[in-house]
Amino acid sequence: PTRRSSDLFAIAGIAEAGALLMDSKFLAETQPKEERKPLVLQKALMSANPLAFLELFRHGPRLSLLAVLRMLNFACDKSNLMQVAEIHRNQVLGLTLQQNAMYMVSAFSVAAPGFALAGPLLRKFGTSACLRVGLCLRTVESLITSNSASLSIFKAVLPLGLTGAAASTSVSAMLQDEATRMKLNRSEEHTSE
Repeated sequence: PTRRSSDLFAIAGIAEAGALLMDSKFLAETQPKEERKPLVLQKALMSANPLAFLELFRHGPRLSLLAVLRMLNFACDKSNLMQVAEIHRNQVLGLTLQQNAMYMVSAFSVAAPGFALAGPLLRKFGTSACLRVGLCLRTVESLITSNSASLSIFKAVLPLGLTGAAASTSVSAMLQDEATRMKLNRSEEHTSE
């Protein structure tokens, strides 16, 4: 198994290198030359600071709370936990490859409309309501699936995940709004001085 996986990684690396060559040789730059900015290494390295997110915690308790909420939301997001959930489901249910594939198709067919509905739900009910409902339903879904030993129960709770995208989008929207508001408040202070 180790030799096979290392071969797959080597093939993936070669494919990535091929994509890089194709991109650099065959795809023309679309940004006009007068709009291009030169790369300043020091500025680029400073903007790539992995600890830059800590700046969010210096601008008030609401922004700090939303940043923590977004990190927790991201850590518990289904897309990040998909492999762990799949392993859990397969160990508990002993699914065949075909059964697992059919379940995954069902899960994705429920998740896709959730992303399409996220915007309209946010506009109709607001970010706080969508966040609360989404997190409550995600909690119920997680509690049920963690104690389930039947594929039918896993399938029955799939619709609970429909609002998951709205919850994730809510947190992002709230964080963006608060960051924008904080920036506006600071610029108002500077103009009044």
